[in-house]
Amino acid sequence: RVFGFASLIVDPPNGRMPELTAAAKTKADSQKQQGTFSNAVFNTFDDFTLYDRCITRGIFGSVLPSIYGNGIRITQGPDQVSITYEMIHDTRVVDLSNKKRLDGDIEQYLGNARGHWEGDTLVVESTNFTDKTGVGAFRGGSSTKLKLTERYRRVDPEMIEYRATISDPETFTAPFTY
Repeated sequence: RVFGFASLIVDPPNGRMPELTAAAKTKADSQKQQGTFSNAVFNTFDDFTLYDRCITRGIFGSVLPSIYGNGIRITQGPDQVSITYEMIHDTRVVDLSNKKRLDGDIEQYLGNARGHWEGDTLVVESTNFTDKTGVGAFRGGSSTKLKLTERYRRVDPEMIEYRATISDPETFTAPFTY
């Protein structure tokens, strides 16, 4: 299907990702080249990315289109929804039961997700991310202050509308939605 979007980013209206903060620019500039898509020398496992090591691509690497492996499986139980991404087979379990969030000191690659329904839309709010996965094509990763709000809505039997709002005041100068 063709949707005619000039950008995946729908907010801000100019379709551009907000600028990085000064701290995020410094962090990105200080990061060494890493992974199989760089000219890095591989001396230890730390020279490989999390993707190279088949650990994770992070939520954004898994949800956004790539060369292959774009399948997503969503299953629902009484108090949970699980979202499995085809590439690397990351699975997120989204709690729907109003269970208390994890302590803020506990960080996870895919964050700690809590969900609820707003009509026919599943709203998933995730916090407690590490600073090792990122948003967009820059080195350095997001910060541990990242808050991700996702909206999943089935629009027909073969398609789900997906919107994600990224709020990370330590990395971006403003929130944005794609």
